[in-house]
Amino acid sequence: MPPSNRLLLISSIVINIVLFLSLYPIGHGQSLLFAPHSETSGGGGGSANGELSARGRGGQGCTMCGVAPELCDEVGEDRLNRAISHAGSNDRLRRLLAKIKAGDPFTVGVIGGSVSQGNGILWGEDEPREPWYRPAIMHRIIFEHLHALSPLSAHDKIPFDPASESPVGSATGRKVVFGVSGKKDGKNALVNGAQGGTGSNYFAYCWGEHMDQDVDLFIVELAINDEPLLHNIESYELMVRSLLDLPHKPAVINVEIFALLFETIAFGGEMHKGLNEFYDIPSISLRNPFLPDLMANFASVEKFFNRNEGKKGELEGMDVRHLSQYGHRMTADLVNAYIDMQLCEMERRALHAGPEWSGKRLEDKYPVAEVPKMRLNQKYDPATVVPPLRPSCFSMKSSKHKLEPLKQQGWSKWSHGEKHYWISTEPGATISFAFSSALGEVQLHYLRSAIFGLGNLWCWVDDAKDDGVRMEGYWPQNFNIAQSLPLSGFRPGDHVLNCENEVHTADPGGKHEFRIISLTR
Repeated sequence: MPPSNRLLLISSIVINIVLFLSLYPIGHGQSLLFAPHSETSGGGGGSANGELSARGRGGQGCTMCGVAPELCDEVGEDRLNRAISHAGSNDRLRRLLAKIKAGDPFTVGVIGGSVSQGNGILWGEDEPREPWYRPAIMHRIIFEHLHALSPLSAHDKIPFDPASESPVGSATGRKVVFGVSGKKDGKNALVNGAQGGTGSNYFAYCWGEHMDQDVDLFIVELAINDEPLLHNIESYELMVRSLLDLPHKPAVINVEIFALLFETIAFGGEMHKGLNEFYDIPSISLRNPFLPDLMANFASVEKFFNRNEGKKGELEGMDVRHLSQYGHRMTADLVNAYIDMQLCEMERRALHAGPEWSGKRLEDKYPVAEVPKMRLNQKYDPATVVPPLRPSCFSMKSSKHKLEPLKQQGWSKWSHGEKHYWISTEPGATISFAFSSALGEVQLHYLRSAIFGLGNLWCWVDDAKDDGVRMEGYWPQNFNIAQSLPLSGFRPGDHVLNCENEVHTADPGGKHEFRIISLTR
Protein backbone atom coordinates (compact mmCIF):
# COMPACT_ATOMS: atom_id res chain seq x y z
CA MET A 1 0.00 0.00 0.00
CA PRO A 2 1.43 3.42 -0.92
CA PRO A 3 2.46 5.58 2.09
CA SER A 4 -0.17 8.19 1.24
CA ASN A 5 -2.96 5.58 1.29
CA ARG A 6 -1.61 4.05 4.51
CA LEU A 7 -1.66 7.48 6.17
CA LEU A 8 -5.22 8.06 4.97
CA LEU A 9 -6.31 4.68 6.38
CA ILE A 10 -4.71 5.34 9.77
CA SER A 11 -6.31 8.78 9.94
CA SER A 12 -9.70 7.30 9.11
CA ILE A 13 -9.35 4.66 11.85
CA VAL A 14 -8.38 7.27 14.45
CA ILE A 15 -11.30 9.52 13.52
CA ASN A 16 -13.75 6.63 13.78
CA ILE A 17 -12.39 5.61 17.19
CA VAL A 18 -12.78 9.17 18.44
CA LEU A 19 -16.33 9.39 17.12
CA PHE A 20 -17.18 6.03 18.69
CA LEU A 21 -15.88 7.10 22.10
CA SER A 22 -17.76 10.40 21.92
CA LEU A 23 -21.06 8.70 21.17
CA TYR A 24 -20.89 5.67 23.47
CA PRO A 25 -20.20 6.21 27.17
CA ILE A 26 -17.78 3.96 29.00
CA GLY A 27 -17.33 3.11 32.62
CA HIS A 28 -19.98 4.77 34.78
CA GLY A 29 -21.67 6.55 31.92
CA GLN A 30 -18.58 8.70 31.24
CA SER A 31 -17.55 9.66 27.74
CA LEU A 32 -13.82 10.10 27.18
CA LEU A 33 -14.52 13.37 25.41
CA PHE A 34 -16.63 14.77 28.24
CA ALA A 35 -13.62 15.98 30.15
CA PRO A 36 -14.17 19.01 32.37
CA HIS A 37 -14.34 22.21 30.35
CA SER A 38 -12.89 25.41 31.74
CA GLU A 39 -16.23 27.19 31.50
CA THR A 40 -18.26 24.64 33.39
CA SER A 41 -15.88 22.82 35.69
CA GLY A 42 -14.14 25.39 37.83
CA GLY A 43 -13.18 24.73 41.42
CA GLY A 44 -15.61 24.78 44.23
CA GLY A 45 -16.85 21.29 44.81
CA GLY A 46 -18.98 20.65 41.73
CA SER A 47 -22.50 19.33 42.17
CA ALA A 48 -23.96 16.81 44.54
CA ASN A 49 -23.55 13.94 42.07
CA GLY A 50 -19.98 14.60 40.94
CA GLU A 51 -18.46 16.30 37.90
CA LEU A 52 -20.64 16.72 34.86
CA SER A 53 -18.20 14.67 32.80
CA ALA A 54 -19.30 11.63 34.81
CA ARG A 55 -23.00 12.13 34.00
CA GLY A 56 -25.19 10.34 31.53
CA ARG A 57 -25.74 7.02 33.26
CA GLY A 58 -26.61 4.35 30.75
CA GLY A 59 -26.08 6.74 27.85
CA GLN A 60 -28.93 9.00 28.98
CA GLY A 61 -26.89 12.15 28.45
CA CYS A 62 -28.18 15.52 29.65
CA THR A 63 -31.55 14.27 30.89
CA MET A 64 -32.91 14.43 34.44
CA CYS A 65 -31.96 10.80 35.01
CA GLY A 66 -28.63 11.29 33.28
CA VAL A 67 -27.51 14.07 35.63
CA ALA A 68 -29.30 12.92 38.81
CA PRO A 69 -29.19 9.10 38.89
CA GLU A 70 -29.89 8.84 42.63
CA LEU A 71 -32.99 11.01 42.29
CA CYS A 72 -33.99 8.94 39.26
CA ASP A 73 -33.73 5.77 41.36
CA GLU A 74 -35.90 7.34 44.06
CA VAL A 75 -38.55 8.89 41.83
CA GLY A 76 -38.47 6.92 38.59
CA GLU A 77 -37.64 8.11 35.09
CA ASP A 78 -41.18 8.58 33.81
CA ARG A 79 -42.23 10.53 36.88
CA LEU A 80 -39.07 12.62 36.84
CA ASN A 81 -39.59 13.62 33.22
CA ARG A 82 -43.00 15.05 34.14
CA ALA A 83 -41.35 17.54 36.49
CA ILE A 84 -40.30 19.80 33.61
CA SER A 85 -43.45 21.81 32.95
CA HIS A 86 -41.62 24.15 30.54
CA ALA A 87 -38.00 23.55 29.55
CA GLY A 88 -37.18 26.92 28.02
CA SER A 89 -34.12 27.92 25.98
CA ASN A 90 -32.23 28.71 29.20
CA ASP A 91 -29.77 31.22 27.75
CA ARG A 92 -30.25 33.44 30.80
CA LEU A 93 -29.68 30.56 33.21
CA ARG A 94 -26.70 29.18 31.29
CA ARG A 95 -25.10 32.61 31.13
CA LEU A 96 -25.44 32.84 34.92
CA LEU A 97 -24.05 29.35 35.44
CA ALA A 98 -21.01 30.23 33.33
CA LYS A 99 -20.43 33.27 35.55
CA ILE A 100 -20.81 31.18 38.69
CA LYS A 101 -18.28 28.63 37.42
CA ALA A 102 -15.91 31.49 36.64
CA GLY A 103 -16.09 32.67 40.25
CA ASP A 104 -18.33 35.73 39.93
CA PRO A 105 -20.37 36.37 43.12
CA PHE A 106 -24.08 35.84 42.61
CA THR A 107 -27.36 36.57 44.38
CA VAL A 108 -30.46 34.37 44.44
CA GLY A 109 -33.74 36.16 45.23
CA VAL A 110 -36.96 34.43 46.28
CA ILE A 111 -40.44 35.68 45.39
CA GLY A 112 -43.02 33.52 47.10
CA GLY A 113 -45.52 32.97 49.88
CA SER A 114 -45.61 31.22 53.23
CA VAL A 115 -44.29 27.94 51.80
CA SER A 116 -41.13 29.77 50.73
CA GLN A 117 -40.89 31.15 54.27
CA GLY A 118 -40.71 27.60 55.59
CA ASN A 119 -44.22 27.32 57.05
CA GLY A 120 -45.07 23.64 57.19
CA ILE A 121 -41.61 22.51 58.23
CA LEU A 122 -41.65 21.33 61.84
CA TRP A 123 -39.19 23.37 63.87
CA GLY A 124 -38.06 22.78 67.43
CA GLU A 125 -39.74 24.72 70.23
CA ASP A 126 -36.59 26.77 70.84
CA GLU A 127 -36.22 27.76 67.18
CA PRO A 128 -37.56 30.94 65.57
CA ARG A 129 -40.98 30.74 63.92
CA GLU A 130 -39.82 32.35 60.67
CA PRO A 131 -36.42 30.82 59.91
CA TRP A 132 -36.36 31.77 56.24
CA TYR A 133 -32.79 30.62 55.68
CA ARG A 134 -32.81 27.26 57.44
CA PRO A 135 -31.06 24.45 55.52
CA ALA A 136 -34.32 22.49 55.15
CA ILE A 137 -36.06 25.16 53.05
CA MET A 138 -36.09 24.45 49.31
CA HIS A 139 -34.47 27.74 48.35
CA ARG A 140 -31.56 27.24 50.73
CA ILE A 141 -30.94 23.78 49.27
CA ILE A 142 -30.93 25.24 45.74
CA PHE A 143 -28.64 28.08 46.83
CA GLU A 144 -26.14 25.69 48.42
CA HIS A 145 -26.13 23.61 45.24
CA LEU A 146 -25.19 26.70 43.22
CA HIS A 147 -22.64 27.83 45.81
CA ALA A 148 -20.93 24.44 45.55
CA LEU A 149 -20.43 25.06 41.82
CA SER A 150 -18.54 28.29 42.52
CA PRO A 151 -14.79 28.57 43.13
CA LEU A 152 -15.75 30.82 46.05
CA SER A 153 -16.87 27.74 47.98
CA ALA A 154 -13.26 26.54 48.03
CA HIS A 155 -12.52 29.47 50.36
CA ASP A 156 -15.10 28.43 52.96
CA LYS A 157 -13.18 27.98 56.20
CA ILE A 158 -15.81 25.54 57.43
CA PRO A 159 -17.93 23.20 55.30
CA PHE A 160 -21.68 23.52 55.04
CA ASP A 161 -23.18 21.30 57.74
CA PRO A 162 -26.98 21.49 58.01
CA ALA A 163 -27.00 19.47 61.24
CA SER A 164 -24.80 21.90 63.17
CA GLU A 165 -26.00 25.18 61.71
CA SER A 166 -27.67 27.76 63.92
CA PRO A 167 -31.44 28.27 63.48
CA VAL A 168 -31.17 31.45 61.42
CA GLY A 169 -28.55 30.13 59.01
CA SER A 170 -25.04 30.99 60.07
CA ALA A 171 -22.64 32.25 57.42
CA THR A 172 -19.63 32.47 59.75
CA GLY A 173 -16.48 31.27 58.03
CA ARG A 174 -18.16 30.83 54.65
CA LYS A 175 -18.27 32.91 51.46
CA VAL A 176 -22.03 33.31 51.72
CA VAL A 177 -24.40 35.88 53.18
CA PHE A 178 -28.16 35.86 53.80
CA GLY A 179 -30.71 38.63 53.47
CA VAL A 180 -28.55 41.13 51.57
CA SER A 181 -26.35 41.17 48.49
CA GLY A 182 -22.78 40.09 49.17
CA LYS A 183 -21.18 41.07 45.88
CA LYS A 184 -19.17 43.99 47.24
CA ASP A 185 -17.60 41.56 49.72
CA GLY A 186 -17.05 38.82 47.14
CA LYS A 187 -19.74 36.55 48.61
CA ASN A 188 -22.68 34.62 47.22
CA ALA A 189 -26.05 35.61 48.67
CA LEU A 190 -29.55 34.29 49.22
CA VAL A 191 -32.29 36.89 49.78
CA ASN A 192 -35.66 35.42 50.72
CA GLY A 193 -38.28 38.04 49.92
CA ALA A 194 -41.25 35.71 50.46
CA GLN A 195 -44.37 37.18 52.08
CA GLY A 196 -47.08 34.98 53.57
CA GLY A 197 -50.54 35.16 52.00
CA THR A 198 -49.27 37.35 49.18
CA GLY A 199 -49.47 36.90 45.41
CA SER A 200 -48.31 38.46 42.17
CA ASN A 201 -50.74 41.39 42.47
CA TYR A 202 -48.44 42.61 45.26
CA PHE A 203 -45.08 41.41 43.94
CA ALA A 204 -45.68 42.89 40.47
CA TYR A 205 -45.10 46.28 42.07
CA CYS A 206 -43.39 45.52 45.37
CA TRP A 207 -40.77 42.79 44.91
CA GLY A 208 -38.09 45.49 44.97
CA GLU A 209 -39.14 46.38 48.53
CA HIS A 210 -37.78 43.03 49.71
CA MET A 211 -34.53 42.67 47.77
CA ASP A 212 -32.09 44.74 45.73
CA GLN A 213 -32.28 44.77 41.95
CA ASP A 214 -28.89 43.07 41.49
CA VAL A 215 -30.44 39.59 41.86
CA ASP A 216 -28.98 37.14 39.32
CA LEU A 217 -31.54 34.35 39.72
CA PHE A 218 -35.15 34.88 40.76
CA ILE A 219 -36.98 31.81 42.06
CA VAL A 220 -40.73 32.41 41.79
CA GLU A 221 -43.10 30.30 43.91
CA LEU A 222 -46.64 31.70 43.61
CA ALA A 223 -48.68 28.80 42.20
CA ILE A 224 -50.85 28.56 45.33
CA ASN A 225 -50.72 32.26 46.28
CA ASP A 226 -52.40 33.53 43.13
CA GLU A 227 -56.09 32.72 42.94
CA PRO A 228 -57.39 31.41 39.59
CA LEU A 229 -58.72 34.83 38.60
CA LEU A 230 -58.28 36.59 35.27
CA HIS A 231 -56.69 39.68 36.79
CA ASN A 232 -53.88 37.50 38.15
CA ILE A 233 -52.85 36.76 34.57
CA GLU A 234 -52.13 40.45 34.18
CA SER A 235 -50.38 40.85 37.52
CA TYR A 236 -48.17 37.80 36.97
CA GLU A 237 -47.27 39.06 33.50
CA LEU A 238 -46.38 42.51 34.84
CA MET A 239 -44.25 40.90 37.52
CA VAL A 240 -42.21 38.65 35.22
CA ARG A 241 -41.74 41.47 32.70
CA SER A 242 -40.36 43.69 35.46
CA LEU A 243 -37.84 40.94 36.31
CA LEU A 244 -36.83 40.11 32.74
CA ASP A 245 -36.55 43.81 31.82
CA LEU A 246 -33.77 44.44 34.35
CA PRO A 247 -30.62 45.68 32.55
CA HIS A 248 -28.39 42.81 33.73
CA LYS A 249 -30.80 40.20 32.28
CA PRO A 250 -31.28 37.93 35.31
CA ALA A 251 -32.47 34.34 35.09
CA VAL A 252 -35.91 33.33 36.36
CA ILE A 253 -37.08 29.85 37.40
CA ASN A 254 -40.73 29.20 38.23
CA VAL A 255 -41.37 26.54 40.88
CA GLU A 256 -44.85 25.03 40.73
CA ILE A 257 -45.87 23.53 44.06
CA PHE A 258 -49.39 22.49 45.04
CA ALA A 259 -51.76 22.44 48.02
CA LEU A 260 -54.82 20.38 48.95
CA LEU A 261 -56.60 23.01 51.05
CA PHE A 262 -58.58 24.99 48.50
CA GLU A 263 -61.88 24.37 46.74
CA THR A 264 -59.97 23.12 43.70
CA ILE A 265 -56.49 21.62 43.45
CA ALA A 266 -55.93 23.68 40.31
CA PHE A 267 -55.11 27.18 41.47
CA GLY A 268 -53.21 30.25 40.31
CA GLY A 269 -50.42 28.20 38.78
CA GLU A 270 -52.79 27.35 35.94
CA MET A 271 -52.85 31.06 35.07
CA HIS A 272 -49.05 31.16 34.97
CA LYS A 273 -48.37 28.31 32.55
CA GLY A 274 -49.03 30.13 29.29
CA LEU A 275 -47.08 33.17 30.46
CA ASN A 276 -44.08 31.06 31.45
CA GLU A 277 -44.09 29.55 27.98
CA PHE A 278 -44.48 32.89 26.22
CA TYR A 279 -41.70 34.53 28.24
CA ASP A 280 -39.51 31.42 28.03
CA ILE A 281 -39.30 30.95 31.80
CA PRO A 282 -38.32 27.40 32.81
CA SER A 283 -40.94 25.92 35.10
CA ILE A 284 -40.34 22.97 37.41
CA SER A 285 -43.41 21.23 38.77
CA LEU A 286 -43.71 19.26 41.99
CA ARG A 287 -47.37 18.61 41.27
CA ASN A 288 -47.11 16.86 37.92
CA PRO A 289 -44.88 13.97 39.07
CA PHE A 290 -46.45 13.36 42.48
CA LEU A 291 -50.10 14.43 42.65
CA PRO A 292 -51.41 11.21 41.03
CA ASP A 293 -49.68 9.25 43.80
CA LEU A 294 -51.25 11.42 46.47
CA MET A 295 -54.67 10.86 44.94
CA ALA A 296 -54.13 7.09 44.91
CA ASN A 297 -52.44 6.72 48.29
CA PHE A 298 -53.19 8.86 51.35
CA ALA A 299 -49.88 7.83 52.90
CA SER A 300 -48.21 10.00 50.25
CA VAL A 301 -50.26 12.97 51.45
CA GLU A 302 -48.81 12.43 54.92
CA LYS A 303 -45.35 12.42 53.36
CA PHE A 304 -45.64 15.71 51.47
CA PHE A 305 -47.60 17.53 54.20
CA ASN A 306 -47.44 17.60 57.98
CA ARG A 307 -49.95 16.57 60.60
CA ASN A 308 -50.60 19.11 63.33
CA GLU A 309 -53.10 16.92 65.18
CA GLY A 310 -55.53 14.07 64.60
CA LYS A 311 -55.04 10.42 63.72
CA LYS A 312 -52.73 8.93 61.13
CA GLY A 313 -54.60 8.10 57.95
CA GLU A 314 -57.14 10.90 58.37
CA LEU A 315 -57.20 14.26 56.59
CA GLU A 316 -58.51 16.15 59.61
CA GLY A 317 -55.73 17.81 61.55
CA MET A 318 -53.30 18.01 58.63
CA ASP A 319 -51.75 21.17 57.21
CA VAL A 320 -52.31 20.53 53.52
CA ARG A 321 -51.41 24.07 52.45
CA HIS A 322 -47.71 24.07 53.38
CA LEU A 323 -45.20 21.48 52.19
CA SER A 324 -43.39 19.28 54.68
CA GLN A 325 -39.62 19.08 54.92
CA TYR A 326 -39.76 16.16 52.48
CA GLY A 327 -41.77 18.30 50.05
CA HIS A 328 -39.17 21.05 50.29
CA ARG A 329 -36.31 18.63 49.73
CA MET A 330 -37.97 17.00 46.74
CA THR A 331 -38.79 20.36 45.14
CA ALA A 332 -35.18 21.49 45.56
CA ASP A 333 -33.84 18.21 44.16
CA LEU A 334 -35.97 18.64 41.04
CA VAL A 335 -34.71 22.20 40.50
CA ASN A 336 -31.10 21.20 41.15
CA ALA A 337 -31.36 18.33 38.67
CA TYR A 338 -32.70 20.79 36.11
CA ILE A 339 -29.77 23.13 36.78
CA ASP A 340 -27.38 20.21 36.29
CA MET A 341 -29.07 19.45 32.97
CA GLN A 342 -28.09 22.94 31.82
CA LEU A 343 -24.49 22.48 32.95
CA CYS A 344 -24.33 19.18 31.11
CA GLU A 345 -25.76 20.77 27.96
CA MET A 346 -23.26 23.63 28.23
CA GLU A 347 -20.43 21.07 28.23
CA ARG A 348 -21.91 19.23 25.29
CA ARG A 349 -22.23 22.42 23.24
CA ALA A 350 -18.73 23.56 24.12
CA LEU A 351 -17.34 20.21 23.03
CA HIS A 352 -19.10 20.15 19.69
CA ALA A 353 -18.36 23.82 18.94
CA GLY A 354 -14.62 23.20 18.93
CA PRO A 355 -11.69 25.37 20.09
CA GLU A 356 -13.23 28.65 18.93
CA TRP A 357 -15.92 28.33 21.64
CA SER A 358 -13.59 29.35 24.46
CA GLY A 359 -12.72 32.59 22.68
CA LYS A 360 -16.31 33.73 22.33
CA ARG A 361 -17.85 36.36 24.56
CA LEU A 362 -20.43 35.15 27.04
CA GLU A 363 -23.07 37.28 25.29
CA ASP A 364 -22.36 35.45 22.03
CA LYS A 365 -22.40 31.99 23.59
CA TYR A 366 -25.71 32.59 25.31
CA PRO A 367 -27.57 35.42 23.55
CA VAL A 368 -30.57 36.56 25.56
CA ALA A 369 -33.68 37.38 23.54
CA GLU A 370 -35.36 40.72 24.05
CA VAL A 371 -38.49 40.84 26.17
CA PRO A 372 -41.51 40.78 23.79
CA LYS A 373 -42.53 44.31 22.89
CA MET A 374 -46.18 43.67 23.74
CA ARG A 375 -47.89 41.96 26.65
CA LEU A 376 -49.76 38.74 26.04
CA ASN A 377 -52.69 40.18 27.97
CA GLN A 378 -53.44 42.97 25.48
CA LYS A 379 -54.83 43.40 21.97
CA TYR A 380 -52.33 43.04 19.15
CA ASP A 381 -51.11 46.31 17.66
CA PRO A 382 -47.88 46.30 15.61
CA ALA A 383 -47.12 49.87 16.68
CA THR A 384 -47.34 49.12 20.39
CA VAL A 385 -44.15 48.91 22.45
CA VAL A 386 -44.68 48.37 26.17
CA PRO A 387 -42.05 50.34 28.10
CA PRO A 388 -40.14 48.63 30.92
CA LEU A 389 -42.22 48.53 34.07
CA ARG A 390 -40.86 50.81 36.78
CA PRO A 391 -43.29 50.10 39.62
CA SER A 392 -43.73 52.23 42.71
CA CYS A 393 -44.73 50.64 45.99
CA PHE A 394 -45.39 51.92 49.49
CA SER A 395 -45.82 48.98 51.80
CA MET A 396 -46.33 48.15 55.46
CA LYS A 397 -44.36 44.97 54.74
CA SER A 398 -41.23 46.92 53.81
CA SER A 399 -38.71 49.16 55.51
CA LYS A 400 -37.59 50.79 52.24
CA HIS A 401 -40.73 52.78 51.41
CA LYS A 402 -43.11 52.51 54.33
CA LEU A 403 -46.74 53.35 53.67
CA GLU A 404 -47.46 56.60 55.54
CA PRO A 405 -50.76 58.51 55.30
CA LEU A 406 -51.15 62.15 54.43
CA LYS A 407 -53.69 62.25 57.26
CA GLN A 408 -55.81 59.78 59.21
CA GLN A 409 -58.45 59.61 61.90
CA GLY A 410 -59.26 56.37 63.71
CA TRP A 411 -56.45 54.32 62.15
CA SER A 412 -53.28 52.90 63.72
CA LYS A 413 -50.29 50.74 62.85
CA TRP A 414 -50.62 47.11 63.95
CA SER A 415 -48.49 43.99 63.50
CA HIS A 416 -48.94 40.25 63.81
CA GLY A 417 -45.60 38.51 63.50
CA GLU A 418 -44.00 39.64 60.24
CA LYS A 419 -47.35 40.97 58.95
CA HIS A 420 -47.83 44.75 59.27
CA TYR A 421 -50.95 46.83 58.58
CA TRP A 422 -52.75 50.12 58.91
CA ILE A 423 -55.85 49.01 60.82
CA SER A 424 -59.20 50.53 61.85
CA THR A 425 -62.08 48.96 63.76
CA GLU A 426 -64.78 51.65 63.77
CA PRO A 427 -67.10 52.91 61.00
CA GLY A 428 -66.31 56.43 59.87
CA ALA A 429 -62.54 56.11 60.35
CA THR A 430 -60.78 57.89 57.46
CA ILE A 431 -57.31 57.73 55.97
CA SER A 432 -55.72 59.53 52.98
CA PHE A 433 -52.56 58.84 50.98
CA ALA A 434 -50.81 61.24 48.60
CA PHE A 435 -49.51 59.66 45.40
CA SER A 436 -48.39 60.48 41.88
CA SER A 437 -49.39 58.38 38.88
CA ALA A 438 -48.09 58.41 35.31
CA LEU A 439 -50.85 56.10 34.05
CA GLY A 440 -53.87 57.40 35.94
CA GLU A 441 -54.19 54.29 38.11
CA VAL A 442 -53.61 53.36 41.75
CA GLN A 443 -54.15 50.14 43.71
CA LEU A 444 -54.73 49.60 47.41
CA HIS A 445 -53.78 46.18 48.80
CA TYR A 446 -55.70 44.81 51.78
CA LEU A 447 -56.31 41.58 53.69
CA ARG A 448 -59.23 39.24 53.06
CA SER A 449 -60.28 36.64 55.61
CA ALA A 450 -63.31 34.76 56.94
CA ILE A 451 -62.13 34.67 60.55
CA PHE A 452 -60.92 38.14 61.54
CA GLY A 453 -64.22 40.05 61.47
CA LEU A 454 -63.23 42.23 58.52
CA GLY A 455 -65.56 44.92 57.22
CA ASN A 456 -65.82 47.22 54.18
CA LEU A 457 -63.78 50.19 52.97
CA TRP A 458 -64.91 52.86 50.48
CA CYS A 459 -62.05 54.54 48.56
CA TRP A 460 -61.98 57.37 46.02
CA VAL A 461 -59.48 59.69 44.33
CA ASP A 462 -59.42 63.41 45.19
CA ASP A 463 -63.00 64.72 45.49
CA ALA A 464 -64.69 62.04 43.36
CA LYS A 465 -66.28 60.18 46.28
CA ASP A 466 -69.28 59.05 44.23
CA ASP A 467 -66.92 57.36 41.74
CA GLY A 468 -65.16 55.30 44.40
CA VAL A 469 -64.87 51.53 44.84
CA ARG A 470 -65.84 49.25 47.72
CA MET A 471 -63.31 46.83 49.18
CA GLU A 472 -64.65 43.96 51.26
CA GLY A 473 -62.32 42.45 53.82
CA TYR A 474 -64.59 39.51 54.60
CA TRP A 475 -64.91 36.56 52.27
CA PRO A 476 -66.09 32.96 52.81
CA GLN A 477 -62.87 31.22 51.74
CA ASN A 478 -60.94 29.11 54.27
CA PHE A 479 -57.66 30.96 53.79
CA ASN A 480 -56.37 34.50 54.29
CA ILE A 481 -54.74 36.39 51.44
CA ALA A 482 -53.83 39.88 50.28
CA GLN A 483 -55.90 41.32 47.43
CA SER A 484 -56.10 44.65 45.67
CA LEU A 485 -58.60 46.75 43.74
CA PRO A 486 -57.55 49.35 41.16
CA LEU A 487 -58.92 52.86 40.87
CA SER A 488 -58.40 54.36 37.42
CA GLY A 489 -59.65 56.88 34.89
CA PHE A 490 -58.15 60.00 36.44
CA ARG A 491 -55.54 62.23 34.81
CA PRO A 492 -51.82 61.50 35.33
CA GLY A 493 -50.16 63.58 38.01
CA ASP A 494 -50.42 64.17 41.76
CA HIS A 495 -53.51 62.97 43.60
CA VAL A 496 -54.88 61.91 46.98
CA LEU A 497 -56.47 58.52 47.68
CA ASN A 498 -59.14 58.80 50.39
CA CYS A 499 -60.71 55.85 52.22
CA GLU A 500 -63.46 55.50 54.83
CA ASN A 501 -64.46 52.52 56.96
CA GLU A 502 -68.11 51.90 56.07
CA VAL A 503 -71.04 51.37 58.41
CA HIS A 504 -72.24 48.51 56.21
CA THR A 505 -70.12 45.37 56.58
CA ALA A 506 -70.02 42.04 54.78
CA ASP A 507 -68.85 40.28 57.95
CA PRO A 508 -71.58 37.89 59.23
CA GLY A 509 -70.73 38.93 62.77
CA GLY A 510 -71.23 42.61 62.01
CA LYS A 511 -67.62 43.60 62.70
CA HIS A 512 -65.76 46.42 60.94
CA GLU A 513 -62.03 45.81 61.22
CA PHE A 514 -60.07 46.61 58.06
CA ARG A 515 -56.38 45.99 57.32
CA ILE A 516 -54.46 47.97 54.67
CA ILE A 517 -51.15 46.53 53.44
CA SER A 518 -49.78 48.69 50.64
CA LEU A 519 -50.39 51.24 47.89
CA THR A 520 -48.98 50.72 44.41
CA ARG A 521 -49.02 52.70 41.19
